[in-house]
Formats: sequence, structure tokens, C-alpha cells
Amino acid sequence: MKKRVNLKRFFKWEWTVAILVICSSYSCSTSQPAKAGANIGNQAPEIVCDAVEGDCVPLSSLKGQYVLIEFWSSTCNSCRADHFEMERLYLDFKDSRFKNGSGFTIYSIALEDNVNNWLKVLKNDRMSWPQQFCDTRKWDAPASIDYMVNTLPKYFLLDGDGQIIEKNILIRDLEKLLERCEIR
Repeated sequence: MKKRVNLKRFFKWEWTVAILVICSSYSCSTSQPAKAGANIGNQAPEIVCDAVEGDCVPLSSLKGQYVLIEFWSSTCNSCRADHFEMERLYLDFKDSRFKNGSGFTIYSIALEDNVNNWLKVLKNDRMSWPQQFCDTRKWDAPASIDYMVNTLPKYFLLDGDGQIIEKNILIRDLEKLLERCEIR
């Protein structure tokens, strides 16, 4: 006599195993804490200027100002579309006083395959802020790793103490964030 397999019991067991596997893999993938510097409320990691094109200044030299760190690429259309609004905000807020800082600037790091693409965009797009750099190591650049950049554009807003106060910002929301911190 053939033994009948209870399909309900079999599928219940199969689903239980599948859920356990998913849960255990999730707990393994999230058990390591994120790097402290990339989180809101933490000090922003210093950006090292080795192998970077442009007149790179250390991020820490901008302490006392509000700083928008921008990671972008010349091949990223949404990055380039943001530059018009960023230029307006830079001009509107560059001399503003904030709760714990004075002035606003943008620190742009282009992640490029070659420097010529970046130079061409600098000529075509209106970007008057002085901190413009290019790193051809792209995703392997120390700044990309420290800030956990895996998509473009990627923005971080720092206060005058160099702490990250917002990340993954949409440029359309930046004006409200700056106004909220501004002293009038």
C-alpha cells in the first residue's frame, strides 16, 4: 500500500523553513552597524584629497559653515538637473547665519570614468560654488566608501559643527531645511 503524502503538512513545513532562512539571512546582513560617520547626528568623515582632480580642500576646513556634500556624475541626468536649483540655493544662502554656523557652501564630488567628462560639464552647467572635485575611482573612492554612496545623486547636509544633520536629501526639500536652521 502506498503511503499518501499530506500536502498541507509538507507545504507548511516548507514555508517554515523558507521563513527561517530568510530571517537568518536578514539578521546576518544587518548585524554589522553602519559606519558612524555616515549617520545623522555623527561627525562627517573627513574627505581625503589624494588622487582627486580639482583644487581639493579638506572638508574639515569648511567647519563653521553649513555644507551640502554632493556626490554626482556627468552621466547622471537627475544630478545635472539638480544643479540649477543648487546654484540658486547657494547664491541665496551663502551669506546666511545659521543656528551654529555662518554661511552655506556646496562640496561637490564627481564620480567619473575620466576627468574630461567632468571638465566639460563644469563649463556647461552653472555651478559657481568653489568646491568642485572629481574622483575617477568612482565607487572605490574613499569618500564613496565612507559615505556609503551606492546611487547618484547623493546628498548630505552638515551643520557648522561638521555633523550630518540630513542625508538622502531631495534638492527640492533643501530650501526648507536651510530656512529651518537659519537665524533671521
